[in-house]
Amino acid sequence: DIYFIGGFGTVAWVDVNEYETLQPDKIAVNGGEQHLK
Repeated sequence: DIYFIGGFGTVAWVDVNEYETLQPDKIAVNGGEQHLK
């Protein structure tokens, strides 16, 4: 398992197999600066 600590007090366990099959967020892949303007 992967122990994830996020912002705003978020703590969760993530299954490794599930984590390995996830796709990156479109904003993170395609340059978030342009999407967030």
